[in-house]
Amino acid sequence: MGIIDVKLLSTREAALRLGVSTSWLDHDRVQAARIPFVRIGRAIRDRPEDLDAFIAENRRQSTSDDGNTPLNR
Repeated sequence: MGIIDVKLLSTREAALRLGVSTSWLDHDRVQAARIPFVRIGRAIRDRPEDLDAFIAENRRQSTSDDGNTPLNR
């Protein structure tokens, strides 16, 4: 079995990537769990592709967009 070359981000790095606070991420993990994460012992890590998917899934055209309308590309 080979070693998988995966870059996992700390909570601080993930928060910076999303432009949110670390407490927002912590709260989301406990209350909503909208972003998948990896637990290694007591450490929590995020995969960049999971963060990118969350960004893509939450893209909106306007503040009144509920997310149920396809975006114009």
